[in-house]
Amino acid sequence: MNIFIAWSGPTALKIATELKTLIELLFGGVTCFLSSEDIEKGTDWFSKIKSELNTSNFGIFCITNENKESPWLNFEAGAMANHTEYERARVATLLIGDMTLSDLSETPLSKFQSTILSKDSDFFRLIKDINKLLASDEKTKNLIRSESILDTLLESHFQDFKEKVGKILSGASKSKPQKTPERRDILKVLDRVLGLEQSLSSFKDDIEFSMKIILANTNNMRMLGPGRYRNALTNPQEPRRGSVNEARGLFGHGDSGDEPEVDRNLAARFLRQSGSIDEPEDDSE
Repeated sequence: MNIFIAWSGPTALKIATELKTLIELLFGGVTCFLSSEDIEKGTDWFSKIKSELNTSNFGIFCITNENKESPWLNFEAGAMANHTEYERARVATLLIGDMTLSDLSETPLSKFQSTILSKDSDFFRLIKDINKLLASDEKTKNLIRSESILDTLLESHFQDFKEKVGKILSGASKSKPQKTPERRDILKVLDRVLGLEQSLSSFKDDIEFSMKIILANTNNMRMLGPGRYRNALTNPQEPRRGSVNEARGLFGHGDSGDEPEVDRNLAARFLRQSGSIDEPEDDSE
């Protein structure tokens, strides 16, 4: 009986290696194929993997959060499930770490029966299913373990396997790379940045206008004289005389030495806020 163990990524590889060791200890004569160990140097690795997929009775796919969408794993699972040499070849996904069944719901691997590695009873069921499958092949019937012997072997070897898996996962969590932000998260940040930029732009306009108002009031005091200006401030009911000409120097623009062109909207806004009763003059003639 041949068992194909599939992996992708360093964490899955380490656990796949320990799984191969455990299964071969439990079932003497059962061969587990692991690409990292069972392809000789100089061999056409792709042809070798295709051959193993076609001749294996059982496939165990080591799945982590990092490799659950791996195109290569999906290819291997599909190829094995559809090969013709063994009409009843089985594919099982082994969920590693904090993986749950729902994590595969949107992947092609969701159609295969899953085993949760962290649940001992679920993992034992996987091992016992392999034992039952030995009976389907005349060449492997003699490898079947009785329930009592299999339980004894699991008791002897499973705890060591479990501890090694724990150390692998602990090391992986410490060196886990920072998660790449998803596109929707990036768009949210971008929206916030753009909103902040717009707010700052509006704030800048308000500051600029406020400064011009301050300068305008200073200019009013200079042109009206301190007494008239003070009277205008302390008697807000008394109309303050002014015209667009008072704002011309503050809100106009033009080349130095030339009569400045008045920004009519800004001049009118200044006159309204400063309390003047005059409207901007029409300079369009």
